[in-house]
Amino acid sequence: MDIQNEKTNDAAGVSASLRETSLAQILIREAWCKGCAICAEFCPKHVFVMRGNLPVIVDLQACNRCMLCEVRCPDFALTVL
Repeated sequence: MDIQNEKTNDAAGVSASLRETSLAQILIREAWCKGCAICAEFCPKHVFVMRGNLPVIVDLQACNRCMLCEVRCPDFALTVL
């Protein structure tokens, strides 16, 4: 097997090469969100701001897919792809 051509996928099945070249996708399930603002507070790149009780993506290009928002969300309301 040629190791250079072997594709590696993360837990979500996204290839490493795709992850490096495309913008992240962040899915927000508004019905699940209770507005705790943990996603906005823990995001090191300030991708989110809170508007009312919901997070709003204001700078998707800044997202580095660290997934702190997804990991910290107590309601599983966020998914980072």
